This record gives sequence, C-alpha cells and structure tokens, in this order.
Amino acid sequence: MRIRLGTDPTPVPAPFAVLIYELLEHRPNLQTAGADTMYLFPGYRPGRHLHPQTVMHTLRRLGINVRGSRNSALDNLVALAPAPIVADCSATVIR
Repeated sequence: MRIRLGTDPTPVPAPFAVLIYELLEHRPNLQTAGADTMYLFPGYRPGRHLHPQTVMHTLRRLGINVRGSRNSALDNLVALAPAPIVADCSATVIR
C-alpha cells in the first residue's frame, strides 16, 4: 500500500496498512462527498478532503497531544536520517 501526503506516494508499513484498509471499508462522510471519492478522509463538500483543522480538533478531543506527537515524529526522523542530510537541513533552518 502507498499513500500520497504530498507529491510522491509513500509506502505504508504493514501494521498501519491494515488500519487504513479498515478505515477505507468504514469511511464516514460518504453521504455528502460521494461514495467514489479518492480521499481517505473525505470532507463535507463533494470533491474536497477533510480540512486539517478539523483533524487537529478531533485528535485533541481524543486526548492526543498534536504538537508532542509531531515533535516526537520529527525526533525519530532526525535519528534515522544520515548525519550530512540533518546538518544540511539544520543549516537551512538556522539561516
């Protein structure tokens, strides 16, 4: 399974792929967006995805620390990335 969050599709690891397949089988909002929508999280208007702010508020309501989760994901990404790439990115951010 691949998911596109930007311009290029990204492989989805097996444990998460199972969750995404489950979500695809039981998606909400299909009465307003149409059953043939290509979006994993369809919005309330046909042809639109769910707004990021809506997702953020839902995660917060569920007790998920959005900023902490983001920072943790970035920390893990930096730990996995090669040092020269991290150095180049850090220099770009600091400038």
